[in-house]
Amino acid sequence: MLQHVAKNQLKIINATIGHIDHLRKAVAYNENLLANITTKMELQLDKYTQREDLDEYFQNVLAILTDLLTDVDKTEDYLVTAQHGILRTNYLPLEHIVKELREVASQLTKGLHFPFQIKLENWHAIQKHMLINAFVMDNDIFTILKFPIIAYLTYKIIRITPLPVYEQLNVFKFIKVVHSIIAVDRENNHYTLLNENELKECIHDMNMYTCERTFPIYQIQSDAPCEVQIFENMPGQLQNCVRTCPGKYHIVDYAIGGENVVVFNPKQSGVYRHL
Repeated sequence: MLQHVAKNQLKIINATIGHIDHLRKAVAYNENLLANITTKMELQLDKYTQREDLDEYFQNVLAILTDLLTDVDKTEDYLVTAQHGILRTNYLPLEHIVKELREVASQLTKGLHFPFQIKLENWHAIQKHMLINAFVMDNDIFTILKFPIIAYLTYKIIRITPLPVYEQLNVFKFIKVVHSIIAVDRENNHYTLLNENELKECIHDMNMYTCERTFPIYQIQSDAPCEVQIFENMPGQLQNCVRTCPGKYHIVDYAIGGENVVVFNPKQSGVYRHL
């Protein structure tokens, strides 16, 4: 009986030992598996960290490239517009330009001046008179600004509109206009002759024209053109004029400045009035 009990206990002990050994192996296997998983997780975490670093790096590179492309576009835009005489004011310090203009103005000889007021708030008018050019050398962009300097002598521009001129009794005649635009300097008794295309080449600001081109200047005297003599009300002013006589019934409509109209009919005792 005791021997049988001992055998059974021995079997139980052996089974327990076997179970413990199996459990130990299972624990060792799980420990090894956990270690492998931990190692893989650490490696994967390193990869993720490296990936995040790479993503951040590429984002920085992309931002730098975007800035470079923007700078290239701005540079190209600046050069192209400069070639067309347009200055991108957001690329240049206007305060510095105005300061330099004031410095130059203070050094001009007497009788010379810029044809505009040198104020920052007057930049729109200043820019009308400005010529711009730009070029690239090495890594630098050079911008050249050109401003006109004019004398204080000014000429009054007169556009000629032919009107009937009283001849005698009931006779009116037309004066043939040869010079449609004249410019007169009464103070110095000078005049010059212009045409519409030449005037368009000048810079027009408010009621003033600034012309880069020089025009021949003439003294106002007896051989001056008909238009100049009439404007100056010179003696014998019609002497150099070509006059033509209208027909018996002749109505002339003139729009002067878009407002006044001159109506003339020689049959009605020389009606000559402004409406």
